[in-house]
Amino acid sequence: MEAPEAGDRLELEEIMTEAVGLLPHNQRAALLLRVRDELSYQEIAEILGVSRASVESLLFRARERLRHLIRNREAR
Repeated sequence: MEAPEAGDRLELEEIMTEAVGLLPHNQRAALLLRVRDELSYQEIAEILGVSRASVESLLFRARERLRHLIRNREAR
């Protein structure tokens, strides 16, 4: 698989930023803490004040929602 060119990377970044912005607050927060800040599930749970199982659920739903949003955008 080839690396995306600069224009493609910028477009992908815009798509991801838009899609992440559409996530519910807790899903967005959990996802950003995991991906951007590279925190563990337990650390995220402590920050958000939820259980580790809730973090797993939030991340699963966030990823599923992102897939759905991106697929729908590509279908346009």
